[in-house]
Amino acid sequence: MKIYKLIIKPNTKFRIGSTDWTDSDFMIHSDTLFSGIINCCDLLYGQTVVKKMIDAYKEHKIKHSSVFVLIDIYKNKEFEKTIRFFPKPVGIMPPVKIDKNTNAKVLSTKWVSENIFMEISSKFNEDYKKYEPNKVLEKDNIELFSFDLKKNNFILDNNFIYSKEEFGFEIERPFLQTIVTTKNKIDRTTGQVANDENGKGQLFKEIALQLNQVEQKKYIIKPHFYFLADFADDFELINEFNASLRLLADEGLGGERALGYGKFEKIEFKNFEIKNNFDWSKNRLSLSLINPNLADNEQENIVFYDSIIRSGWWRQQKKKSVRMIKEGSFFKNKINGRLVEVLNEKVLQNGIAFF
Repeated sequence: MKIYKLIIKPNTKFRIGSTDWTDSDFMIHSDTLFSGIINCCDLLYGQTVVKKMIDAYKEHKIKHSSVFVLIDIYKNKEFEKTIRFFPKPVGIMPPVKIDKNTNAKVLSTKWVSENIFMEISSKFNEDYKKYEPNKVLEKDNIELFSFDLKKNNFILDNNFIYSKEEFGFEIERPFLQTIVTTKNKIDRTTGQVANDENGKGQLFKEIALQLNQVEQKKYIIKPHFYFLADFADDFELINEFNASLRLLADEGLGGERALGYGKFEKIEFKNFEIKNNFDWSKNRLSLSLINPNLADNEQENIVFYDSIIRSGWWRQQKKKSVRMIKEGSFFKNKINGRLVEVLNEKVLQNGIAFF
């Protein structure tokens, strides 16, 4: 397994749509990453290599996660450690013994640290057989796991949970925050400002993510993005894949790239070092968007899940909406997922599973 680190300059903004321009996701989903890679592959190598790359995805010779957040921590200007974050697993709730205010914070948290993620995954591997399949989890569901979020043993920090073993105190200023900007609404079909019935331009509030470098006492916290990828032994396009990613650093990901959003300084990659002897082969928590292959009855392996509608535009044409299983969902067995045609055979949405 490889880890790709997307190095980001301080205060870089990302416009990552969730359902519309007035909302924003806290991660770059695997289908957005897929589209960026394929577009850059086309720019570099043309349609012949693009077809081979897409075939490799369909044959599951390439699998990758969505793009998540990590922080590099420096002490007295010397690098000390990296903390990687994963999407908070669906339905994870704190024990009732923790106070209500803390419970509410855990419910609204978006991310858990790598140590906490591995602990939840390991516990699910032990207990998953006792849970009923195909559960859509609502906020008022009962506690599903007695995950030991002991007070004074973990830190709730601006949508993130991490253990004191990983970092000993709360970071005072958010290293990942939402930025709200008021803009004119643009008609996608004409490219002109959209007017209301009185002929006046329509305004809306656009939400973007911003990654901030935080300096606190003797520490410097630098946030970046990363994703995980796995390649089959007979995958022959690794050089083209990596070259496409290097171009993607310049091209950017997400919306408003003409305004400088979504750019990376550079991309680094290396073998993924597994911590605490964690067995990734047994992980059943999804780390990508997934569209189950109904022909293979893959949906029967879903245990706890949440879903999201993915839609969008391609060259001023509306793509078909697709429902995806979200990151952090639980599966009885690993599945493959699939690529979905959303406009024609050339426009695909990535629903291939990564665990």
